Amino acid sequence: MKSTELEPIRDLLVQAYGTTMGSGSKPETVQDIESFEQKYQVKLPAVYRALLLEFGACNFGDPALFSAKELGLGVSRVYGCISRVRARIRHARRASAFSNRWIR
Repeated sequence: MKSTELEPIRDLLVQAYGTTMGSGSKPETVQDIESFEQKYQVKLPAVYRALLLEFGACNFGDPALFSAKELGLGVSRVYGCISRVRARIRHARRASAFSNRWIR
């Protein structure tokens, strides 16, 4: 599936994906991308979506192009970290409120 969004850099992408950095890469399926978008209630940019559909994930060093599955893992980790931080803040507020009652 060729995308017009990638046309200006297609030759460079073909070369890059032909190196060891692109070895093992396979195009994403529309279903994988749509599942990711539904699960996290986001819409991937058209160019990124086209890149995943035509080439798949690849690590060029910086930046890395993540697959829908890898993006999902990252989002899950971020949500987990946010939840832990929120819990610590709630705990600190409760502890602070308790100690402030005794200080007054």
